[in-house]
Amino acid sequence: MKRILAVALLVSIGISAHADPAKRSGYSYAEPETRSIQDDDFANPGMLWVETGEKAWATADGESGKSCQSCHGAADGMKGVATHYPKFAASAGKVIDMEQRINLCRENGMKAKPYKWESQELLGLTAFLKMQSRGMPVSVSIDGPAAPLPCQGQGRVLSAARPA
Repeated sequence: MKRILAVALLVSIGISAHADPAKRSGYSYAEPETRSIQDDDFANPGMLWVETGEKAWATADGESGKSCQSCHGAADGMKGVATHYPKFAASAGKVIDMEQRINLCRENGMKAKPYKWESQELLGLTAFLKMQSRGMPVSVSIDGPAAPLPCQGQGRVLSAARPA
């Protein structure tokens, strides 16, 4: 159930591709009643994840005693970041999604344990960060080091191996 709510939120806050009519968000296919719930931050149940993520953003954790905010500053400084994921990460040597990026920051910057996959904290922080890019078009790069990956079956991050 929590995954469904998170996906509904991410569709409603996410990623639009208004510049190209061939690329449309799932939001544009939703019934008007569904869109009205997603548009209303008080009625949208996914906003509970955003609140969870906002708390996690400012909470210090790990051996370094840092929070996400310690390194990245105010969350509004992350505007547009979510629009570039999934993307190739040289440090990981592969295409990663937003959740994997969050856990890399936790492990390397905060010296904290990575969040468990689909945990409240990870879903919340992902929703909170994607909220900063609400309504912005997707700008995922498939050139450079990421270019050969779709041909190798690695272009879809959803099919890539994820932490247990």
